[in-house]
Amino acid sequence: MARKLKIMKDHSFPQFISLRQASKISGYHPDYLSQLIRKGKIRAIRIGRNWFVPEQEIKNFSSDKASYFPYLLLKLGLLFALILAVAILVISIFIFREISIKKENIFINQPQIPTTEENSY
Repeated sequence: MARKLKIMKDHSFPQFISLRQASKISGYHPDYLSQLIRKGKIRAIRIGRNWFVPEQEIKNFSSDKASYFPYLLLKLGLLFALILAVAILVISIFIFREISIKKENIFINQPQIPTTEENSY
């Protein structure tokens, strides 16, 4: 359930906006914003079927997520580099294994040249 809003000490109420307006400000879909409200990550009030969010709450939430984005990109980049390194290692192991098997087959399939000791009766 959504958290209760605190009234400021000067008894002023925050400016409330609808989820549609909040989605235009934040860039998130209204369904995603209502999901965040139900999880308690964004404070809001519900009037009938509609959610209303303090405008400052949306701006704070958007700025918090914006500061997290470069960190997320770095984390995903490192993960991609790790996956790529493992893939290259696995591929190189299989390639070198095939080469070594081919070399063994070449040596096994070569005709044996008799030595002079075997030819002398």
